[in-house]
Parts: sequence; C-alpha cells; structure tokens
Amino acid sequence: MPAEIAVDDDRRPPGRGSWGFQVQEAHWQQRLEAVASFRAKQDRWPRSAPPAPFEERQLGQWLGTQRRDLRTRALLDHRKRQLDRLLPGWRPL
Repeated sequence: MPAEIAVDDDRRPPGRGSWGFQVQEAHWQQRLEAVASFRAKQDRWPRSAPPAPFEERQLGQWLGTQRRDLRTRALLDHRKRQLDRLLPGWRPL
C-alpha cells in the first residue's frame, strides 16, 4: 500500500468507512438497545420532557429524532429495519 494512503492508528480514512462513522453507528446501536431495555422494563415509551428524569428524556428525545427522520425520509433503511425488529410499535400513527 503506498505511504500516502496508508492508514495507521493516528490517521483515519475519510468517508463512510471512517472511524467517525463507526463510532456514530455504535452510539446509535447503544441508544437503540437502551430504548429497547427501557421499553421492556417500564412497559411504556420513554418521555422526552420534564418531569421525566434526564436519562429517560435522552432516550425519549432520541426516539423522537428517529420518528422525525422517518417522516422526513432521512432514516437509513437498515436503521428502520432494526427499529421495527427491536421496538415494535415505535412508529407514530
């Protein structure tokens, strides 16, 4: 591999396969799992406004963002499938 395109721990490749995208995707997965866990334990959707605790509001706001992205067609297909699989009924009516 030529030196000018070699990738080591200090340099990250640009684009979709970059470390930044992987970190972003991992964070999205963590939020999905946290909402699924909350739903399973509480038997309700997380609230996004006070008086809900801060941690619950974060989950509620994340879910609201996914719903908005679905409405605006900004939600990636693989994410929509994961939401449908792990959170049945997550879509607004």
